[in-house]
Amino acid sequence: WAASAGAVSAAEGVKLGYVDLQEVVKNSKVGKAGLAELEAFKDARQKEISAKEKELLKSKQEFENQQFTLSDAVKKQKADEIDKTEISLNRLLENSDCELRDGRNQLLSRMQNEILQVIKAVGKEKGFSFILDKDVGVHYGDETLDVTKLVANGRVDPCLSHTYPFDQLPECHQLMLENKHPHGN
Repeated sequence: WAASAGAVSAAEGVKLGYVDLQEVVKNSKVGKAGLAELEAFKDARQKEISAKEKELLKSKQEFENQQFTLSDAVKKQKADEIDKTEISLNRLLENSDCELRDGRNQLLSRMQNEILQVIKAVGKEKGFSFILDKDVGVHYGDETLDVTKLVANGRVDPCLSHTYPFDQLPECHQLMLENKHPHGN
């Protein structure tokens, strides 16, 4: 119980903060550079895709215009070329999507590691006990407040044995104050 008592007494001076990671990504140097990198990749691929689409459209139009004057062998050859170009375009689209997704994931992972280091530094420098993600959870926590081992060892039972309706809240608080509240299972 000494560890939990330390955590409780330390909790009195707890300083909490939170961070909006989406804003950090949008507004930090690292985030802006990473997003620009992704955008440049996306633009380059879009140019390549547009060129393939134009090539395919041109081939289809030429085929439609000439199909009645072409021999069956040449028609088949042109149709096969169009099919190959369509397949090539579809593969390019799929590969581009995968590469963009992989690039985004790698970038976010790299940025997350850098951002977490900054969060930890800010937490220690500014004396925060915890820094929470605005949308998710804890990014930094003062180790003296960690009760994970106590919970894992069964020393702290986080289960509720009884719940109270809102109108009985004052009575519930009084029971806790007097340490007469029902304990967890």
